[in-house]
Parts: sequence; C-alpha cells; structure tokens
Amino acid sequence: MQADLIGFRDIFQQLECALFWIPEVCRSRMTEALGYIGENGRVPRQYSYQRNKAVLPRMDLREFIDQGVWIISAIYTYLAVTNDVSILYEECGYYKIEGRSVSFSDKKNTVLEHLLCIADFLLDHLDDRTHCVHALYGDWNDALDGLGNTDDPGKKFGTGVSVMATMQVYRNCLQMCEILDHENKFRQKARKYRETAASILHGLFAYAIDDDGNGHRKIVHGWGDKRLFEVGSFCDNDGQSRDSATSNAFWVLSGINGKKDMREHILQAYSRLDSKYGIRTFYPYFAPDNKMVGRITQLPEGTAENAAVYIHATLFAIWSLYELGEVELAEKQLLKILPFTHAYISTTPFVMPNSYCYNEQYGFDGESMNDWFTGSGCVLGKIVFF
Repeated sequence: MQADLIGFRDIFQQLECALFWIPEVCRSRMTEALGYIGENGRVPRQYSYQRNKAVLPRMDLREFIDQGVWIISAIYTYLAVTNDVSILYEECGYYKIEGRSVSFSDKKNTVLEHLLCIADFLLDHLDDRTHCVHALYGDWNDALDGLGNTDDPGKKFGTGVSVMATMQVYRNCLQMCEILDHENKFRQKARKYRETAASILHGLFAYAIDDDGNGHRKIVHGWGDKRLFEVGSFCDNDGQSRDSATSNAFWVLSGINGKKDMREHILQAYSRLDSKYGIRTFYPYFAPDNKMVGRITQLPEGTAENAAVYIHATLFAIWSLYELGEVELAEKQLLKILPFTHAYISTTPFVMPNSYCYNEQYGFDGESMNDWFTGSGCVLGKIVFF
C-alpha cells in the first residue's frame, strides 16, 4: 500500500525548523521532495511515497497557490544557516502535472532550476491590475476557500487575491535575488525578480490597506473575484469590521513594514484579536449564512480558524511581535498558548495543539481540536532560533 499523503507546505515548514539540528537529513528530504513538483513549477498540495518508482504517486492536486512559497523560504534558510551552496547544484526530477492528473517525466535539472521554476509559476499568477497573487483554490488559511471562486462561465478561478500569499511571494522574489546574485548567468533573472517585487509592493500599498478616513487602517486578508468583496476590512461582505492575524503578521515577517510602517495599526489589530487563550485568527466570526467566503462558515464560532486561537496563526503573530521589538507583549502572548500554562489540557500536554476553542454558548473553554496536527511547533522553534 502507498503511504499517507504528505503536505508540501507542512514538510518544508518542519524542515526549516529541523535544519538547525539535522541539516544533512533536511538537505536529503528537501531534494527528495523537490522531485515531486510539476515540470511547470506547480507544487501539489500533498504527495505520497509510492511502492516503487514504476508506480505513480498519489497527489492532492487542488490548486492551493501557496505551496511553493514555503519551499523557496526553507531552502533560503538552509543556505543562510549552513552556507552549503552545493545543494543548489544537486539534480532532481519532476512529474508532469496537468489539471488533476499526474504522469511521469524524464526531465531533470538542478535544485536552483527547480526554485526558478517554482518562482516563475507563482509570478504567472499575479493579477494584472493589482499585482497581487490570485488565491486560486486557497492558501495557508485553507478554510477561507471562497476567495478564488467565480461565476464567470468557463473559468475555474476568478481574480480573487490572497494578501498573505502575495506578501510571501514578495519575500520570495528578494530571496531569489540573493541566491541568484552569486550566479552570473542569472543576473538578468535576478533583475526581473527585483522589478516584480517592486510592482508587488506597489500593489499591496494601493490595494491591501483599507482606510476608514479617520486615521485608522487595516491590512486586509484578501478579496474575491473582481474585488466584489473584501475579507479583513472595515466592511466585509457581511457588513462586519474584521481583522486577520496572518495578514498583519506577514506584513512584518515579509519585511514590508520596513517599507511602509503599519506598526500602530498592526498592534491595534492584535489587540482586537486578543482573547483569553491568545490572538485569534479572525475576529469577529464568520456566520453560517456567509457562504461567499468559503467553508470557514461551517466551523462553529470559536473553533479552529473561525474566531478561535488557531495556534499556527497565533505564532505567526507572536513572531511578528518579536520582529517589531514588542518583546514583553510577545512573551505574554507566548505564555497564553503553551500547553503547560493551561489549567486544563484536552490533548497531549507536551506538543503544540491545533487550536484552543472558546464559546461559552457551546461550552467550549480551552479544548483543543487536535494535536500532532499542525505546524505551530515548527514556528515556535523558529521563533526561538531566529
């Protein structure tokens, strides 16, 4: 039997943390995983190890736009930590991925060429008008999968945008530039990535900041097809003024705050998102009748990403607080989410759980939906080392 599916996003977050202890193993796993991407730079959401190389692997081929961003970031971190540039010249294979089908490929080239392929695939999905990245099937916030939808006949996805993925792609462009600056034959490519990063930044400044006209601003989470609605704005499609933890976190973690200071507004957003168990992923919650934004509305209020402390997102926010120099506030939030600081633990006490639920109406008060099921432990490790 084939093994269970392995998430690309998940494994590269794990490897980016683990490389501080076992860099040789991480190098091997990174190059192995790169052999499962598509020839066109498309990265499947998940893949499996097959019985032998004559058997095609099972893959989750839903078009989550953000899978490749974690690969570029992890390999950049590997290079920064180990200075082992030889990884860039190791050869890896590909598969042919078209739509929801996968087939064998004879193509092989270097890790560096794989990174170029991944970066170009991401940039092929920039919106012509806003220069932000189309959400397609979704991004890290899996449950908010309505942004990529469209009613246009004959089109699978619309022009909806993920601001989080856009900020990650901006950072990827700069990371690729640093890698390519050491390669004479790719200097023109590096110039292109710098120019693209500048246009992405312009798009974020123009479209991703919502201003209420009274000096208050929000970094929006994204928007739907043709910008018919926004999420994380002063007036979302349901009339709510809503905040998103990840859009604020990645404004800092992607280095954009150094270009346009949103510190005051980010801290205000975190204050509104704060709760008994830490910073919530979204607040207020998405009601069941708000079908437009996606399956997040199927989650009860106060669970997982729907106005609960989804710890993976919370740790992105905490990491950004450290980056902003808000050490006292970051440590206060960190203590809120560590399992051993809780009087009641519903899952394994020595690992980071999936989330902390809170809804007095339903009797939720700190229960965790899952453990061994999230990348939050990896982000915690990176906070400690970075």
